[in-house]
Amino acid sequence: MTFDPVNIFLFRAKTLMKFLGVWIPCENETMTAKFYRIFMITLQYLFLLFQLMYIVIVWGDLDAVSQASYVLFTQACLCFKITVLLTNSDMLKAILLQMNSEVFRPQSKIHERILTVQARRIKRLLLTFLISAEVTCGLWALKPLFDDIGHRLSPQYQLGYIFQLTTICISACMYFGVDSVTLSSVIFVCAQMEIIMDKIMSIKTNDRENGEDKSIFYLRNNRKLLECVKQHQAVVIMQMVSIVTYLLVMISQLFLCCWCGHELTATSEELHQVLYQCSWHEQDAKFKRMLCFTMMRMNQPMVLRAGHYITLSRNTFVSILRMSYSYLAVLNQTKQ
Repeated sequence: MTFDPVNIFLFRAKTLMKFLGVWIPCENETMTAKFYRIFMITLQYLFLLFQLMYIVIVWGDLDAVSQASYVLFTQACLCFKITVLLTNSDMLKAILLQMNSEVFRPQSKIHERILTVQARRIKRLLLTFLISAEVTCGLWALKPLFDDIGHRLSPQYQLGYIFQLTTICISACMYFGVDSVTLSSVIFVCAQMEIIMDKIMSIKTNDRENGEDKSIFYLRNNRKLLECVKQHQAVVIMQMVSIVTYLLVMISQLFLCCWCGHELTATSEELHQVLYQCSWHEQDAKFKRMLCFTMMRMNQPMVLRAGHYITLSRNTFVSILRMSYSYLAVLNQTKQ
């Protein structure tokens, strides 16, 4: 059975997004599938429009506006993400093809294990987010049962309740799918850099004195280093951060993005340190010269940015939490 990195990292998200109609449209797409995709996207934008109308109606009531803002900003982010994802579908297709390209293909069971372990890590985190999101939707569904029933009109209230509950649950699944594509791609980059580290550390010393054997030995190690350089260049070229912009409201999503950004930076820094640990001192001059250029190129750690401006890291996550608490304190004081 062929090892397929795309299915290992993105099978769950791809299946869910196909079911919701927001996956990359195929070339021979039927009219039914196109209509279904337009219907699902229109449903999300209608929900966003209704939230805006509700805020306009209750404008002036701080409590009502604050409660509606949670859903409004979350829904606005989702609509933006879905639109950007479908607009850049060609870029996403290119990334998926590159993930299955020859340069990223695992060459040993160790490489396959690295990819599998990293895929399992990100899938567990994303599954936790999906479960928490759906549980939140379930709690929101129970809230109207305890509200004042004096202003309920049938069947308008029941129809609105069913529409909101259905749309919110679909939104949570779409959030999971879109973020799974981007965050799994980032962790895939981390796995590729671990594979590069394994290849570098697999460079062995030569104990033979035969000149012909030494030349073959040096040639093989030079090719291996050149292969690592090409693989690192391919990782850098993959424009994974340009698929969507990270405009996050929910803390669980924010932590996932910041965590993935921190992992990417930390792994790239570790890659630069691993270059010192290989047996470079026993190689020929060509290998040492190539290694110097490689170390200079890999000296700059890879940084994941939101909107090409904000660095996603643990420090950013903590800073946003502090700023959010400050805003909350100001709003609470204004309310009092």
